[in-house]
Amino acid sequence: MRPKIHILRKIPTQRETEKAFRPKNLSEEIQGTMSAAVTDENSQTPSPRPRRTRKRSGPGSSEGQSNAKSRRKGGSAPAPSVISRPLSFEGELERALQHLHNSDPALAKLIDTFEPPKFEKFAFPFVALSKSLLFQQLSYERGIQTYDRFVSLCGGEESWVLPDIVLGLDSEKLRKIGVSKKKAEYLKDLANKYKRGILSDDKILAMDDNSLNTMLKMVNGIGPLLVHTFMIFSLHRPDVLPIHDMGVRKCVQYLYDLPALPRPCQMERLCAKWKPYRSVACCYLWKLAESQDAGVVTEIPALGADDCLHEQVQEQELQQLGQELEFVQELQE
Repeated sequence: MRPKIHILRKIPTQRETEKAFRPKNLSEEIQGTMSAAVTDENSQTPSPRPRRTRKRSGPGSSEGQSNAKSRRKGGSAPAPSVISRPLSFEGELERALQHLHNSDPALAKLIDTFEPPKFEKFAFPFVALSKSLLFQQLSYERGIQTYDRFVSLCGGEESWVLPDIVLGLDSEKLRKIGVSKKKAEYLKDLANKYKRGILSDDKILAMDDNSLNTMLKMVNGIGPLLVHTFMIFSLHRPDVLPIHDMGVRKCVQYLYDLPALPRPCQMERLCAKWKPYRSVACCYLWKLAESQDAGVVTEIPALGADDCLHEQVQEQELQQLGQELEFVQELQE
């Protein structure tokens, strides 16, 4: 029988114990890590790494230009546009009024004077756009009369104002209810873009303001002013500024006591404090303009400088000339 062999371990001394449990400083840890990495690198044969290829964003490309601009400004890439809550959303109009009242003392006087605007009625985009096209260059009373006849021609209710039905309307019947040949072409072009899938009610409701402005102006007869009023009164978008509207520009001149009528390129800077509720501010400016027309407010200047007066006269002459041409065309037909 073999005797058992006992392996005796060496008992460490007190100095060795303290050295083993003493925490290493930072330099020792870094040196240990680097030496271990060098040992592993020398001991193992490195495998060839695949060469990475990446797309160059040179100064000529759009990506390179946008990146260069953001680097120069010291900021990040622009965030995508976001659709804000409509003004018909519960409590949104109250928040807008509070913001405008606090941000602009001049506008606060209008808010205290006039009743707040209402954003309750909703119309389907195709119906609202068709109505806006019919109302162009017409008085309110005549526009209502023409639109009611148009709805009757489509079937008697607004729910029957559909792209396929509008495309099937006879041009002679449209002319008899007061729709000019040009406006009939505008309506057919709008309906055709719906039929081809370029536009739809769902697409319009899902678009942000910039995309909507671009897409709607593809329709014949739809300009910037119609797009802006459609976005405010039909879609209830909160931050729309009709920079080309003569009434809004005149009221801004009156509100801030400007020596001349502000040009469209100046409107963004002058009305920046109203963001993100410029639509509501414009509604109060329109109320101010209506009160001036009714004789309630008479201080609003007709126009400022001579060049602005020439601009308005030229615009009125062009509108009158367009109406006369349409009338002559109808007579010739």
